[in-house]
Amino acid sequence: IELIHDIDRHVPPYLSGDLERLGQILTNLTDNAIKFTEKGTVTIGVKPETEDKEFVTLRFTVRDTGIGIAEDFLDQLFERFTQEDESSSRKYGGTGLGLAIAKQLTKMMGGHIGARSKKGAGSEFWITAPFRKQGARSIKQQKKNAPQFARVNTLLVVNDEITANNLCSVMQLWDMHISLAKTVSEGLTMLRKAVGEGHPFQIILADDPQKGNLTDLAAAINTDNSGEQVRLIRLVSPVQDKKAPLLSSGLEAHLNKPIRMEHLRKTLERILAQKVTQKKKTHLARELKTKRNAAQAIEKARVLVVDDSETNLMVAVHMLSKMGYQVDTAKDGRKAIRALESKHYNLVLMDLQMPNMDGYECTREIRNPDSKVLDHNLPIVALTAHTREEDRRQCLESGMNDHLSKPVNFDILEKALKKHLSSPQQSLQGKTKARNRSSLKA
Repeated sequence: IELIHDIDRHVPPYLSGDLERLGQILTNLTDNAIKFTEKGTVTIGVKPETEDKEFVTLRFTVRDTGIGIAEDFLDQLFERFTQEDESSSRKYGGTGLGLAIAKQLTKMMGGHIGARSKKGAGSEFWITAPFRKQGARSIKQQKKNAPQFARVNTLLVVNDEITANNLCSVMQLWDMHISLAKTVSEGLTMLRKAVGEGHPFQIILADDPQKGNLTDLAAAINTDNSGEQVRLIRLVSPVQDKKAPLLSSGLEAHLNKPIRMEHLRKTLERILAQKVTQKKKTHLARELKTKRNAAQAIEKARVLVVDDSETNLMVAVHMLSKMGYQVDTAKDGRKAIRALESKHYNLVLMDLQMPNMDGYECTREIRNPDSKVLDHNLPIVALTAHTREEDRRQCLESGMNDHLSKPVNFDILEKALKKHLSSPQQSLQGKTKARNRSSLKA
């Protein structure tokens, strides 16, 4: 399934609103779309609907190419514990609460929610919500903040129209010169033509579909007269293999789709700030190989992620795998306990609200010395949308070691894992002694 962002260029770059509620709504709608889509695309879009001097009402859509919904059932979709039929519940799982929660949160934001679909023809869920404009931080400010991108000659090799349009809109906002090719062969022709005319490309962003590759384009960059000026960035889906050599094959960086504009900006800043000669490329490639071999020589910790959301599991597994950890998953507390009874884990990332057994009960069972869990003292980190201070306190009181809020930032998650995996036994033994002293006093 291809996940696509479709951000209208007229959406103001800076707004004030309820990020946590909006994030939870879009997570629920996207989770629902992925669950009922076996192949094709899931597209998350946003565009302005109404606007005045102070506020803009945005319309968010989540479109999929899945199984669709009968039109006469659409009015019931947002009721609690509702699915179209029992067979859907058995095949696709879920509690029927996601859409009901999305409706409640949308209402709290002062917006509306709805859906349209036909059986067998995919679905589109939408919400509207008002946001306050941040006038001081305008489009002009964005241009001012990116002078290093001005007049950079850039080639996009992207066959998806939505992705291409989004990239063009943002990069033109940064005053970059953009040329567009739909295939690698077309991009190769444009590359050679630009070199021949004396205005070679400095940056190439190229999509790399699973059935294609960038070998010819990378080879041309390495052998071409403009090879030391051109920087090739590969756009990849999260499920694609990103272990292929970068610098040694002419590739400077990977960017995961859907493209986050902040990641694009930082990648461009890093690449344009350095002038990489072929000699330096060889040195960096050798250094990359050395680091990779060193990482493979170290046995990484095994982490168990417990969450009933397919989307949350997918995101967590991708992030943890990228960090180098071994990852297993469980969709509720009972399945987590069974996993912990049969295999040793170094850390658990625990959701709170789950069917059958929630995160609190699961933690108490893990800490119970009479349970069959192999390690009662392993670190447990809550990973939840419950962000209040009382939620954090309740997590710690139930026996968890830490509390992280969804959606979690990559760097924050990595830092938390290193903190609790560096000397987990020492900190846990201290907590155990503290509990024992408390029991003796009692």
